[in-house]
Amino acid sequence: MDMRVHQRALQAFIAEEVFATRDRTGILIFLSLLERKVHVLGDSGINAKVQQSDWDGVTQLIVSGIREGKATDGLVAAIRECGRLLEAHGFRRPADDKDELPDNLRIGDR
Repeated sequence: MDMRVHQRALQAFIAEEVFATRDRTGILIFLSLLERKVHVLGDSGINAKVQQSDWDGVTQLIVSGIREGKATDGLVAAIRECGRLLEAHGFRRPADDKDELPDNLRIGDR
């Protein structure tokens, strides 16, 4: 793991307030174009059940998509895999669920 990318991903996680969900279930998919690295961070509610090897698999979907010239497909597959992991580990959308975090892409120099 590239510690610089990991540190920048943690900074983005905090700056974007990915932790600000009721059950601590935010996920950050961080792409560093400069270092050409991908890092996936789950909040504590998720990481209590989801292993790092699962996040490594999500990362690999993105990397494979980029290598094949299909970056969008890789990202979509990774997002779907995040949903599958959540479901497989017992995370369910509560009846009173609201979208607590923006879903839009953020581009910056973090």
